[in-house]
Amino acid sequence: MHRLAGLAPWFLAGLAFAFVMASRDNQADFLVFYKAASALTHGHNPYPQLGSPQVYDGSSYVYPAWVAALLAPLTLLTPFAAAKVWVALSFGAYAASFRFMGMGSGPALFLAGLATPVIISMQMGTLTPFLVLGVAVAWNWRDSPVVGAAAVALAGTSKLYLLALLVFFATTRRYKAFLLALAFSAALLGGGFLIGPIGAGGYIRLLLSLSKHESVQGWSSSAILAPLIGVGAARLVPQFAAVAAALGMLAFRLRYPSDQRSFAGAVAISLLATPILWSSYLPLLLPILFVADAPVWALGAAAALSWILTTPDRAGAALDAVSVTLLAALAAFALLGPFSSARRVTLRASIRVLAARLRSAAVPSQRAWAWIAILAAAEAAVAAIHPALLPAIAAQDLVLASLAYALAPSAATPADLEVLDPARNRPSA
Repeated sequence: MHRLAGLAPWFLAGLAFAFVMASRDNQADFLVFYKAASALTHGHNPYPQLGSPQVYDGSSYVYPAWVAALLAPLTLLTPFAAAKVWVALSFGAYAASFRFMGMGSGPALFLAGLATPVIISMQMGTLTPFLVLGVAVAWNWRDSPVVGAAAVALAGTSKLYLLALLVFFATTRRYKAFLLALAFSAALLGGGFLIGPIGAGGYIRLLLSLSKHESVQGWSSSAILAPLIGVGAARLVPQFAAVAAALGMLAFRLRYPSDQRSFAGAVAISLLATPILWSSYLPLLLPILFVADAPVWALGAAAALSWILTTPDRAGAALDAVSVTLLAALAAFALLGPFSSARRVTLRASIRVLAARLRSAAVPSQRAWAWIAILAAAEAAVAAIHPALLPAIAAQDLVLASLAYALAPSAATPADLEVLDPARNRPSA
């Protein structure tokens, strides 16, 4: 309780910041959920007509019926009031997620909340905060088959690409959780199709139609490859790449078990599998940082780099400047500040430990360096011809780096992790 009380000022400051930034946009995704929940409550069909322009206009509901049903209580409020409640719930979901993933200090929680994909996900009113929460619960309760499976089923049926988290259960031999997650997912989807306004066939056609339209517009590998190999072929790449990565994970991690790396790989595969990838999906990479035991200063660096990748929607130059200044101050405080008695030696110790990691296991082989050089040259060529694809290339590099971590040998020891971040407070399960 004392630790939670110490986090209260940081939580309130982060919540205030979330409200300010979210007010700069129109909560477009949440308004879609609100409209769908209202329609379902009144006995109407919340889904757009297949083949109509509404499928592609960004204002139509394309999620399972149970999601709209779950949000029905918010329709008792006005859209404006409900949107404010949604922002508060979203921020709370992020804060709980970071705690479950082991990021226990107040500055660390605030730093994670300053990453632009986190801000954008709340500005748009997306499901991402709750998907991250589902991922965090699946990790924290990974040894509880029912809880872990339920978390994967809820996250995976609301965004189907997150069913790739089943790979985590399979590669870590948690077969009971794997089977339960499949059963829960089938019950959620099947029950919704039986009693809801759309059947399985219609829902699949809806998703395929949306994917066909949006897959080459976002930050997925399809968007990068479409100018090179054509739209039709590019749409197939994410699924084939995800299947190949999943098979590689199964072959490697069943032989060399690692909960952390299997989990990171499953999350990365989910982002590789989705045919549609927007900046608001990228907070799902944060759990990979957490399970990799990244020190607080690394979290600050990741949040700072996110501002190079993209900036919050409609914030304006003044608010962007304030946010970046706040981020820099918090990052410096996290690195050098007095909230840890050992903080002043952390940087030097971290460099020493990271250098040891590089020497022991993390240096790519000559063949790997060759492939990295080829990939970098190809990306540079594509970016030179199509500069607008640069954010998509950067996002895919993050996914590939996560996969590389998942398939690398484990080099960190408990002693290393204590030196890297001695002030880390882990929540109880």
